Amino acid sequence: MGTTYYHECYEKADIVNKIKAEALQTATYGKEVWAVQKHYETGENMIVLYLLYKCDGIWGFKDIPECMGPYYFKCPLKFLEMAPEVNANWRDGVREYHKEQKRRKGLLKKLKLGAKIKLNGRCLPNVFVVTHMKPLLGANNGLTYKIPKTRIEEVEEA
Repeated sequence: MGTTYYHECYEKADIVNKIKAEALQTATYGKEVWAVQKHYETGENMIVLYLLYKCDGIWGFKDIPECMGPYYFKCPLKFLEMAPEVNANWRDGVREYHKEQKRRKGLLKKLKLGAKIKLNGRCLPNVFVVTHMKPLLGANNGLTYKIPKTRIEEVEEA
């Protein structure tokens, strides 16, 4: 359960290209490389997450197959159709992640000056009026706050 390093991989692109060479399809998000590839014993398609690491100038990866239920959910939805289901709970998490991302995009499209926004979690205060778009600032009781877009729960148009 360690990390695999290749001494010839001095750039992130080198390790990503190694992974792509063995995969049917890949998608890269920062240091996450999602791949659909053939299982070396059964020949069936499987989904694998490669977490990229850099140590002493050399890039490597930790591979986590679907059966291990990676605690990462950015896997492209189309990959779920390309491989047989191995971990239903993890796939539900992937679908939920994408559903939430779609909902958030819809909220961000509603953002306009003067809109009333409510934040999720334990933010206090949690209701603001948008006063500036870039960076996103909101006012509450005469004070101005920088608003993290990831915390927006509701947007009420002005």
